[in-house]
Amino acid sequence: MTSVAYVVNQYPAPSHTFIRREIAALEALGLTIHRFTHRRSVATLTDPADFADLGITEILADAGPKQLVGAACRALFRHPLRFLATLTRAVRMAVRSRQPGLKVHMGYFGLACVLSDRSIRLKVEHVHAHMATNAAAVAMLCHKLCGIPYSFTAHGSYELANPGRSSLGDKVAHADFVVAVSECGLRTLAELFPAKAHRIHLVRCGLDSQWLSQHQSQVPNVGQLVSIARMDSHKDPLLLVRAAAIVRDCGLSFRVLMIGDGPLRVEVEQLIADLGLGHHIQIAGWQTQDEIVEHLRQSRALVLSSRTEGLPVAIMEAFASGRPVIATDVGGVGELVSTGHTGWLVSPGDAIALSKAMRQCLEADSDELQHLAEGGREKVLAQHDVRQSALQLARHFRV
Repeated sequence: MTSVAYVVNQYPAPSHTFIRREIAALEALGLTIHRFTHRRSVATLTDPADFADLGITEILADAGPKQLVGAACRALFRHPLRFLATLTRAVRMAVRSRQPGLKVHMGYFGLACVLSDRSIRLKVEHVHAHMATNAAAVAMLCHKLCGIPYSFTAHGSYELANPGRSSLGDKVAHADFVVAVSECGLRTLAELFPAKAHRIHLVRCGLDSQWLSQHQSQVPNVGQLVSIARMDSHKDPLLLVRAAAIVRDCGLSFRVLMIGDGPLRVEVEQLIADLGLGHHIQIAGWQTQDEIVEHLRQSRALVLSSRTEGLPVAIMEAFASGRPVIATDVGGVGELVSTGHTGWLVSPGDAIALSKAMRQCLEADSDELQHLAEGGREKVLAQHDVRQSALQLARHFRV
């Protein structure tokens, strides 16, 4: 039985349900998964499954001074040269990154000491990190400390934007393998690191049976669109608000339900008020999976206004629910959404283009929407079953 440590910056989190599904699918295959997170999620948890995972997730940053010093001392005594080389590597990463700087990278080193100590005690055979940023850094430093092989999954295009400053080359070079969740991400990684292309694999995110076995309902004849996204600069919710104002000025009756939360929520609320969109946009905050299913069923389509992306799971969820999608053409979105086949694909950062697609969706007849919905569902059933993704990962973990 393979024992794997999963490392995530914040876990569980409302925006990380795809990681929870992946872990559950791997456990169903017989793997032992130990959950580790750098710190608690700053987002409010709502889903019972997230609360359940929180109870079995070790929070590395909660290690007290005594535990941290003990883990570092054990790492030093086990392999003095490895310890010093790893500490030096963390300092070099800090110098290269410029921001967030030495203090943060020393924090990564401390977390790696705790992770390596726990992994040795738990007899972990492999460490896997989600995101190519800080989680991958801690996984790499853990590997350097104790020799346990590691891998990581790269998601959003922003993770690959500054490979030098993020030490991405080091992370790829020392990893057993690297996962890309989209063909776009796979191409980018292979172009950046051609000598390591054979270690980079495409493993798409997937949905579980709760989503894939849903009873299909007709697209309702209502004026509601739903957005499911974290409110941060990557998801660009302000663009969606500006596009909604343009749709409102065209005289259409509609409503946008924004599901999610994040650092831009106050700005979003202020812009809604400034543009007089209180009757057209509602912010619902994070919702449970059952609530999201119901919101999708009550909506005409999903709309995403992202500036950067990997392969949005929200799009897969909309397709599984039999709803078309309006989305910006960033990251791997174009691998899911195509105009006239599964929804509307528009240029990022273009409020006019996004508003046009929203108007077309709101004015489309039921037959057209149903055709788009069926195309999306076929795609997600064919390519995004988490059981197949877990099988791919399990093969790599066991090599």
